[in-house]
Amino acid sequence: MSFIRNVVAWMIIIVTVLLPLKFGTLAGLPEVSSYYPPDGFSWTIITWPAISFPMVSGGLLLLALAVFPVRVQGARVAFTVTALWLLVAFVSILGAVNASTMDYVIVYVVHIFGFTAFGAAIWLMLSNLPEFKKVVLWSIFIGAVLTAIFGIEQMFSGFEETRKFVESQEQQYGNSMSGDLKSRVWDNRVFSTFASCNSLAGYLLLTMPLCFFLCWQLGGRIEPRKISRAVFMPLLALLMGMVFFSTVSRGAFLTLVLACVIFIMIFPVRKNVRVAVFILVPTMIIAGAFYIAFAGRGFHSMLVRFDYIYTSSLMFLNHPWLGTGWGDFFHDHMLLKLTVSKEAPHTAHNILMDFLSQTGIFGFAACLTAIIYPIVKITGKIYKTARNSLFASLDSYVIFGLIAYFIHSLMDVNLQIPASMATAVALMVTMTVPDIKAKAPEDRRKSSSTLVINLFTAAAMLVAGLVAACGGFHLLKADYAFSRLSDLCSPQGKTREEYFSVTPEQVKRELENCIEVRPYSPFPWAAAADFMLSRGYPDVAEDFYNKARELSPQRSFIYCRLYMLQKAQGREAEAQKNLDIARKLFPNNEDYFKDKQIRKPAIGPVKD
Repeated sequence: MSFIRNVVAWMIIIVTVLLPLKFGTLAGLPEVSSYYPPDGFSWTIITWPAISFPMVSGGLLLLALAVFPVRVQGARVAFTVTALWLLVAFVSILGAVNASTMDYVIVYVVHIFGFTAFGAAIWLMLSNLPEFKKVVLWSIFIGAVLTAIFGIEQMFSGFEETRKFVESQEQQYGNSMSGDLKSRVWDNRVFSTFASCNSLAGYLLLTMPLCFFLCWQLGGRIEPRKISRAVFMPLLALLMGMVFFSTVSRGAFLTLVLACVIFIMIFPVRKNVRVAVFILVPTMIIAGAFYIAFAGRGFHSMLVRFDYIYTSSLMFLNHPWLGTGWGDFFHDHMLLKLTVSKEAPHTAHNILMDFLSQTGIFGFAACLTAIIYPIVKITGKIYKTARNSLFASLDSYVIFGLIAYFIHSLMDVNLQIPASMATAVALMVTMTVPDIKAKAPEDRRKSSSTLVINLFTAAAMLVAGLVAACGGFHLLKADYAFSRLSDLCSPQGKTREEYFSVTPEQVKRELENCIEVRPYSPFPWAAAADFMLSRGYPDVAEDFYNKARELSPQRSFIYCRLYMLQKAQGREAEAQKNLDIARKLFPNNEDYFKDKQIRKPAIGPVKD
């Protein structure tokens, strides 16, 4: 049994290393299919679909439950941290009540169960094998350093290789990449293995302090110590610093400054350090503001964050108990936002406002408590054991990273990134587990209350593991089917002859496969409808669009598609009715009020 437990423990450790390397992609976008390469080698070098993580983490939790006994009496603080995050997962189900599109509900709930299940697996392992605590921390270190190395590789060769590949594909197939995607390819902001540079910056804020502490310890184990540290520390600082600053993430830079201020306000530091920080911080903020205004990308994307908070607050006031439902921030924000633009974000870019607006007060309270409780406990531990040696304590560096990460989570989409959320929860659990296994009480008879708590905890973890594993498998199967349909319908990566060789019958077969595993989703219907419309089957396309509308009645683009189709057929009254609905659902989209800016579809001859 000891051997089997060690095997499961090392499986958890391996996944911890792989978190930033494979699971830095974005969850919560059911309208976009993932990439599934045809050969096994490609899977070793690409990031994996975010929706695959719950299947992995749920499987690990089920294995951990099978080999590790559930005992809450040994590490109560760590157990409470785990229980609070599991509560967040269960409360997230409230986001299904008012949701208009079930696709988002299933994706978000399974995703949240995924990273909380990983935290539960970490707790089960460490509550039984506390000697693995250091191994967990070093596995996070290895994953972070490898991520930074891939970021350096991207800086010096990755961007150029990607651009050459894109240009060759455009020349070969005669298809032009979309403007938003092309602007990203030609942007030199480093994102390494993550979905975006901002997500990478958030992950580095979380892990860099831990990496610096462990690197200092590593140098202290190699003689001569001073020379070892003098070599390792600058190398790590150069590696992490280059990648972090190459993300050019304004929110991350501001977060770093704010985290420094909060840290010196919470902990007793030397007066000269406090004075230096209070002098440097305003200077850095003012200098950064001038740079952004005159040499950077401007303040627009920063200002719209306040618009997200404003609309999230209105959504909460409209649905204070249960929220507007997962995915409906996307729909409601388009109705409520103040900025006039076509931008339609899927989330509030703020972990607390996401829960507040879409799951109501209960989801908000659960999430806030799950974040604050471990930070307070670790802070209390620092005051008790390391107050006089603040910068020599591992807890100090971890708490700085957690504070910085969750400040950044109030500005960006960290909630949707499995790698960073799972790492954050794992760090919270790990740092609240005692370094040595708690001794069993002399009276080995368990009280009835303890037995009930253990059984209830095991049952809750079993449910969480099953939801994550089974839900993740379902999402992966559904996404793969949608990926096949999307690839078939898209002209990207195909010559004109190859694209027009795709038949409507093939598309219908793939659509049926999607519907079989994903009957609640409007997006396969919409993708197939776009294809049918481009091939001259407007009647079939209209039927498919109507199916999509039934599954997502708040989706403005579906009504716009129906408007374009019906107007091209001369059905002015019906077309105008759909355009009016699209305008009502998205009143700030200028395209809906300027007919000439709405791209007209090329409708071919009607086929029998």
